[in-house]
Amino acid sequence: MAKIKTLFTCQNCGNSSPKWQGKCDACGEWNTYVEEIISKNIKEGSWQSKSKSKGSSNRPRLLNEI
Repeated sequence: MAKIKTLFTCQNCGNSSPKWQGKCDACGEWNTYVEEIISKNIKEGSWQSKSKSKGSSNRPRLLNEI
């Protein structure tokens, strides 16, 4: 079973943080951090973003699609 980990990424500059912050340390923008769920692939031993591994886009989805 995959281990779940979250990472917060700034939408403005791409800076990452293990915790949510109100202001990005890198670019100085406020409220730009979004949470990404990352899973550890036990066989490979590497962390991968679930959103990137499935190739999904950042578009909103209807509740009945989820």
